[in-house]
Amino acid sequence: MRGSGAQIVQVGTMTISRRSFLHSLAARGGNAYGAMLALDLLGSPRAAAFALDGHGRGTRVAILGAGVAGLCAAYELRKRGYTCTILEARTRPGGRAWTVRNGTTETELGGAAQTAEFSEGLYWNPGPSRVPQQHVTIDYYRELGVPMEVFTNVNENAYVHVSRAKPARVRMRDAAYGLRGHVDELLAKAVASDALDVAMTKDDRDKLLAYLRADGGLERSTMRLAQPRDGRLGYVVDPGGGNQPGIEHDPLGLATLLESGFGGETGFASEYD
Repeated sequence: MRGSGAQIVQVGTMTISRRSFLHSLAARGGNAYGAMLALDLLGSPRAAAFALDGHGRGTRVAILGAGVAGLCAAYELRKRGYTCTILEARTRPGGRAWTVRNGTTETELGGAAQTAEFSEGLYWNPGPSRVPQQHVTIDYYRELGVPMEVFTNVNENAYVHVSRAKPARVRMRDAAYGLRGHVDELLAKAVASDALDVAMTKDDRDKLLAYLRADGGLERSTMRLAQPRDGRLGYVVDPGGGNQPGIEHDPLGLATLLESGFGGETGFASEYD
């Protein structure tokens, strides 16, 4: 691949624009971030903490905006002896970086006000919700003693709660993989008995059945949903050291999953944003 400083990238004998190349790479699940680093479109991760040189000797500086950039600029310039004044149109600092907690009130442009009624301890970041590990913001967290927590996209051990269901709550993995296994079982039985509307070759049918058995944890001979032995449904007793294999959950019944609607609560991680 050539063309790190140009607008054109040559891949083999094909020449495309950098924009098209990065779009195609990302659309196919490739590492667009790594490619942008290789093409010199992003700065490389820093080897040392950010630091300014020189001394302002009391020089006065006006900074427009109390967002993260303005606050950081004032913070660093004050270290070097500048006198900073930040001008902000809103009634709060932070810009897009804003945490909503219980009691937080926001007035919309039209005058309507909303007040958060979260339980104590809960919060929501409607702006940026996470910080990359190589970002300079991490340095400020450490310097200022701001506590950090791991950002988890999906926690399959979290509970999904539906009041009308019995049981009223199940772990997300129980709902997701239980329903998936039952659907795989139904499809596998239809394929095995040639009950599909579309005719399939024997080779295609065998391949599809093999996939359904693996995806749904189905017994090979009966095509029935079995108790998976790979931990996908979680454990009643966790596996431990030595020879303790653990005791796995039994899959929930199909009727229970359909009646409760649990399965529909587990697909948010796949949504296109």
